[in-house]
Parts: sequence; structure tokens; C-alpha cells
Amino acid sequence: MCANCIAHCFLILPLSIVGEGLCAVIEIDSSYSISATIREASAGDTILLRDGVYRESVRVLDHSIVIASAYLLEGDSSHIIATIVEAELADPDSASCFIVSLPMTDSLTMIGLTLWEGRGTVWHGPSDDWIAGGGLHTNASRVVIRNSRIMNCSAQRGGGIAVMSNTPDSAEGLLDIQYSSLQNCNADRFGGGLFTFQSAAILQFCTMEACTSRESAGGAHLGGYAMMVACTLRQCGGIMGAAVLESDNSLVQGCLFETNGNPWSFQFFGACHLLTLGNVETRNCIFRGNTSNDAAVVIFDFRRFGVPFFSGNVIESHTMLDRVGAVYLWDCQGEFSHNIVRDGYGARGACIVPSGSVFFHHNIFTGNQQDGNSGGSVFSFDNQGPMPGRLDSNVFEDNVGTVFYREAWIPNPPTIDARNNWWGHESGPFHPTRNPDGQGDTLLLSIVEFEPWLMEPPDTSMSSDFRRLSPGVNSTWRLLSVFPNPFNSTLKIELAGFTRQDFKLTLFDILGREQAVVHTGNLSGGELMFEAPRTLAGGIYFLRASDRSAVETRKIVFLK
Repeated sequence: MCANCIAHCFLILPLSIVGEGLCAVIEIDSSYSISATIREASAGDTILLRDGVYRESVRVLDHSIVIASAYLLEGDSSHIIATIVEAELADPDSASCFIVSLPMTDSLTMIGLTLWEGRGTVWHGPSDDWIAGGGLHTNASRVVIRNSRIMNCSAQRGGGIAVMSNTPDSAEGLLDIQYSSLQNCNADRFGGGLFTFQSAAILQFCTMEACTSRESAGGAHLGGYAMMVACTLRQCGGIMGAAVLESDNSLVQGCLFETNGNPWSFQFFGACHLLTLGNVETRNCIFRGNTSNDAAVVIFDFRRFGVPFFSGNVIESHTMLDRVGAVYLWDCQGEFSHNIVRDGYGARGACIVPSGSVFFHHNIFTGNQQDGNSGGSVFSFDNQGPMPGRLDSNVFEDNVGTVFYREAWIPNPPTIDARNNWWGHESGPFHPTRNPDGQGDTLLLSIVEFEPWLMEPPDTSMSSDFRRLSPGVNSTWRLLSVFPNPFNSTLKIELAGFTRQDFKLTLFDILGREQAVVHTGNLSGGELMFEAPRTLAGGIYFLRASDRSAVETRKIVFLK
């Protein structure tokens, strides 16, 4: 071990056994090189960084290592923003904050760091060279990230993070990132926040905010197996929206997509929030608002009969002007079920544009509207092709204008099977010739089979505690960080995911007495500020976050 490291080594612990030796915890400050310390350390050692700015492009090339701030030991989130790795920009070919190329048996773990102002490193791809991974550039390596921030980074691909492999084997490259954020990162081409190529990615309780890409996704472009759980993507801009997933058997679950869009909408037709290709399942997400005139969700080529591929989601407050379709389904099979689509507006109409053999059931379509009677407030079947539409046990209520639309010039239209749905009134849908006394939503097409209809709304819940008619959503929240801790006036509280109406964030003293209610009800990720009241005495307190399904408690200290 190097003399400098030994001089600053404050603790050696038997963390694990590597070969015949013990792993060490080595503390350094910003006057020392992280790369040099890694080379001198042994496999499995932990390098603990004191608060400060480390200006170098850190290379991890030889063996497993853990690199962490004092957050690892203290749990104080202020160490995250105070421990910064800022890339060395003198060599434009190697200007990432971290450059990682490890054997498959080794890995890098980063905990409680901020990666700042990286500009990417050259990677030799299968057909051309890329500048990739402004904050983190990995080649066929396994990386674990916890409670970290990647900020103000950029590259051609993966402005914040790029995880790549030259062979189509996702086992070679893996990113496992949790409780972390990517902010103000951008890419010239793919993945403003995150880009993977022939590598796997697991994202849980992460936030991508104000990230952009001139192509593909502003937030994350995931080109290998991917799992996104309880992530928040907000104000991200890319031609294909906030996120693109293009690998079979991937999953998007419990995520919030909010006010994303395509800044280049006038040049390209794309998506605002999510685009998936292949057998990607999307469950229990919220897609809210948009900043450009594009579809909220575009789904290509889901080809598994009888499999729910889009279920339990909420799409709300989506506005389109000269384009059609908040949800575009291209050549899909399977089930679109238990979703809420509400308060959408399209000048040319239609929230849903289906193509393929899709079974729509137990959805709620309410409060959607379009101008006049051309376009359809909920469905446009212009791209349906020869396969008949099938809809059963859905709720159509308070939609303005005709619910279904199909261009009259399209030859030989198949019958749309819309029997056994609720149309907002027991008298059924209004149809000018077939049901002129109907007081429910309006149908004008002659090719719709709507009899019999339901006399009362169906149960559209997914489980006993997930009542869609409420309407409510599953909670996906987690407390990310509470800082500074100790605090003397203002406490900043970060959450991932979103909460339900029964969520409550409360401050208790050490005797269990409630001292303040910080927040109650719905919340969509982001930050809360708690101003200590003048009557609050100095001492130890507990911040308790809870709803009917989960409880988290953090110990905090108030200095007065």
C-alpha cells in the first residue's frame, strides 16, 4: 500500500476476505489521486473520500473497489453534495469523471458521490467510435451506484452514464443504480442521462431531471435488458421522449413521467414520455402532462398474445394540437388493461391509436375531448388494419365528441367489438340511428357493435387495495436523503417515486410526541423543505414517513 495512503488511513476493517488478505478502508483527501490509490489498493478495498473536489478522470481498470464519501459511515446526505469528482478535461478523448474497464469477476461500487462536468471518453463501437459517458464511462464492466448524483455532464451518447459492451451479452456489462439522480445532463445523440449498449441496467428510486438528447431519449436510452422501478423522469427532452427501452422482457414499473417532451417536435414526430420496442411491460406508472406536441407513449411490436403489456397506468392531462394519439400502439398483441386515461385533449382527437390485435379491458377513459366530431376523443382505428378491435368491461364517461373514429375512405373496415362496456349512463351510448335515446358517451361509427352494454360501471380494480375508480395509484415512494443533518433552521427532504392520499410525513420527539406535520397526501418525487418552528427545542427527533403499506423513519438532530 502506498505511503500516502497509509499516512491517511484511519481505519482497517475485516470487511471481507479476498484471497488470503483482509480488505481495508483507506481514507484520503482531495490532495491525493483516487486513481493512484486504486492502483495501490487491494481488490475489495474501500476508498473513503473526505469532503472536497477531486479534479481527475478516475480510472478503474484492475480489480474490484468501493469508492465512497463519508455518507457511507454517517448517513448524512450533505456529504454527497460535498464530495465531488470533477473530470479532467485536458484530454478530450478521456474526459469522463470515471472510466471503468474491469474483468467480469470484478466490479466498481460508488456510494455517496457527486460526478460533475464530465465530457465523455472515446469508445470503439462495432461500426464507429463514440464519445460516451460524461460522468461514468464503462466498458464491459459491472458497476453499482448508491445515493449519488451525476450533474452537468455531457457526451455524444450517455451524457451522464454510458454502459457498453462489444458483444451482445448483457452479462458483460451491468449497471445497478439506486437512490441516485441525474440532473442537467445531455447527449448529442442517444441518452441524455443514461445510455446502455448490449448491457443490462437496473434502475430503482432514481430521478432524471432536465436531461436532453438531440436523438432518442432525454433521460435514458436502454439498449439491453432493463428494469426501471419507482423512478422519476421530469422535464427531460428527446425526440423519443424521456425513456427508450429496446430489449425484450424488460420492465417499467411504478415510475412517474412528468412534463417531458420533444424539443424538436417541429422537425420530428416522436414521444414525450416513453417509447418501448419488443416485449417490454409497463405497469403502475403515471404519465402526466407534456411539453411538446407528441404522443405520451409509443409501443412497438409487443408480440405476445394474452400478456398484459400496459396495465395499471395513469395517463392524464396530455394535450396535442396537430397530431393524433396520446398512446400509439404499432403491431402489438396482448392486453391493455386497468389503466386510467383522463383529461386528454387533441385538436385532431384520439387518445389511443391501436394497431395489431390488442384486447382493451377494465380501463377508464374519462374527461377526454377533441374539436368537432372528426378524430375521436378516445380511439382512432385508422391504423387498425384487418384485425378487429376488441373492448370489454371498460368505462367511457364524460368524453366530449364521438368516442371512436375511423376515416370513411379506408376500405373494408372490420367490425369493432365494443360490447359489455359502461358508457356513462344505463341507457347506453348515444348513437343517432341505433340508440338515439342513449344518454352516455357518443358513438357515430356504423361498424361498432356496442350491444349489450353494461348497466353499471365494472370493477376496474387490480387488487382489493388498488381501486382504480377512486382513482388512486400504488405508492412507490422512498425517502432518499435528509440533509443537512444536524440542521439548525431548514431541513431538505428528498423523495423518489410518488405517494397516495394516505401518505404522511411527520416529526416526532424522542418520547414519540408529534411535533410537526411536514406533508400529507399526494406527492410526486422531488424535494420538500421543512422550516423548524420557533417553538421547536434543540435535540434529537425522528422524521417518520408512512402510508398504509410502508413506513420509513430517519433520526435527525436539530441544533438551536
